Amino acid sequence: MDSAQGHGLAVVAVGWPQLHNRWRRLVYCGVAFDFATGIALHFAIQSQALDHWLAPGRTAAEIARGYNQGALMNLGGMIENRLLPAAGAIDPTLALALALAAIILALCRARSFKHRGT
Repeated sequence: MDSAQGHGLAVVAVGWPQLHNRWRRLVYCGVAFDFATGIALHFAIQSQALDHWLAPGRTAAEIARGYNQGALMNLGGMIENRLLPAAGAIDPTLALALALAAIILALCRARSFKHRGT
């Protein structure tokens, strides 16, 4: 097994100074995409939108039967304590838009620091 296999992030971190700008941009885009889709997926799951998109017409009880034990314990605790997940109050599309806006803001800020030389 090659020593670089299984250590992708470490290899990128060590070789970052030698990476060409195009590869750096590709890594930035990949990280931004992963971040944004992770947030969108979390909100889609918490709001049960993903369940309704993938299996329309199922009742909440039918959806819950497909959950594993950990997810059922989490759901039971939220119901018992009358907690509303943040995703229940925010539309997944809005969450994705906010995540993308945060990424764009972070990239603009990083670019401005690069031009200032700090």
